Amino acid sequence: MKLSTWVAAAVVAAALCGSSAVLLAEDAKPAAAAQEKRMKKAKAVRLTKPWNQISSLSEDQKAKIGEIHKKALEEKQAIEKREHEEIMAVLNDEQRAEITKMREDEEAARKAKKGAGAKKSEEKAS
Repeated sequence: MKLSTWVAAAVVAAALCGSSAVLLAEDAKPAAAAQEKRMKKAKAVRLTKPWNQISSLSEDQKAKIGEIHKKALEEKQAIEKREHEEIMAVLNDEQRAEITKMREDEEAARKAKKGAGAKKSEEKAS
């Protein structure tokens, strides 16, 4: 082959690769936009009453309220855990066993109720 043929082939190959890259980049833009939208939606703050009923809250205010609420929930959970541990320390072995059994029974009842609800749903679907 002549040198000019090789050069022409190289130019054509480069043009094809370049246009493919541009097309791929264009295809990636909608996907990236969709990904960004999903991320924003995932980060969207869901407020509780009465805060979610205030229509004039800015996004910044919503975010701050959400952070405050999250922190308060974590603090409440820590307080409840500490309370439970301190009370359990006051109880004797027999009383702790009684509490453990009551919790196990409550959990079993919840599971049975949940299982019964699933069976009813299956029966309605049939």
